[in-house]
Amino acid sequence: MTSVRQGIEVELKYRVRDQEAAARLGALRTLGSLRVAGRPRQVQIEDRYLDTADAALARAGYAARLRRGPRMTILSVKASSEAASALHRREELEGPADLSLDPHAWPSSAARSLVLEHAGDAPLLETITIRQLRHARTFAGDALEVELSVDDVEVVAGGRMIDRFLELEVELKSGDERGLVGIASVLGADDPLEPVMTSK
Repeated sequence: MTSVRQGIEVELKYRVRDQEAAARLGALRTLGSLRVAGRPRQVQIEDRYLDTADAALARAGYAARLRRGPRMTILSVKASSEAASALHRREELEGPADLSLDPHAWPSSAARSLVLEHAGDAPLLETITIRQLRHARTFAGDALEVELSVDDVEVVAGGRMIDRFLELEVELKSGDERGLVGIASVLGADDPLEPVMTSK
């Protein structure tokens, strides 16, 4: 069965100062009024960002990536945006894919259609690769559920690591996005955290 998700991604994003802070944040049992739900998860993720040689997708305001996880490869197409705070809200389309750089080889989805709409028949090229070791936990409360992840991120271009950093994300899974305001107040008072206004 083909699985397709589309909608709006809403999340808080922070740069984490050091490993000690990352370990403390990854071990939280409460997050504002929310309590941890379920076991911690660790996953290795590789994101290959794609565009045409003339950056057709970027010029149209989108970033496309192939995310390879433990069990599947997913195509994600997100609207490019910069936020005024740690809170990010943007359009996101997802669909199944494989590691091929030819979108015609991927199963049909709204995400693939958007890539083809802007790239046409131009070949897709890998522009950058982001590898991250993600430590994630779910937090839940009254009508609100979020996933907190602490990511150890490596940025690779031309076969060489050009950057490495730690990032914390709190992604809204269900409920009213206004519930993230209280969480942002708590995290904003944590000295080792710095709001991130752009995407990875």
